[in-house]
Amino acid sequence: MKDRLTYWRPLMMNELVAFCEGRLAEAERWALESIETMPGRATTWRAIKVRDDAEDHLGGWMLCSTNGIAHVLGAGSYDDDGKPLGFDRGTVEHIAANDPASVLRDIETDRKLIARYKAAVKSHEEALKALQDARKAGAEPGELGVAGEDLAAAHARASAYLTVLEDRAARFFDHPDYQPHWRQP
Repeated sequence: MKDRLTYWRPLMMNELVAFCEGRLAEAERWALESIETMPGRATTWRAIKVRDDAEDHLGGWMLCSTNGIAHVLGAGSYDDDGKPLGFDRGTVEHIAANDPASVLRDIETDRKLIARYKAAVKSHEEALKALQDARKAGAEPGELGVAGEDLAAAHARASAYLTVLEDRAARFFDHPDYQPHWRQP
């Protein structure tokens, strides 16, 4: 009879980890580049309504950094009738909610998740080795209780982190390197 451990889901998915780390590096680069191009090198943005009676009214909403420098979206853009284009509140609020500071915080969180996943996989490998060593030393099945429980707990932890990592990776499903089998049903 085969050991039930051979049927457990594989835990270390190097390709998934490399894929996620690559997307995080891209997002970090883009966030840092956007800071460089934003007036005043602002990292946190908010949406503000342009006064309708302003002489330089460009229509709609604009971004304003926390350092008070405004960045007008759509400046210099006009519709077919020659009216200045502005952006609706939802668009500007969405852009402001995804400012560089927010993106960098998300990246930090995802990197912590990856680190925890790697640590859980390592813990699982160590628990598996301890169980295998106990078996090789002649331990009877009834004597393997603690080692088996440690392995089961380590496997559950690593499997849970893997599921979350797969779910987080799914936001990049349209990237050419994304693998469909990473997506959980």
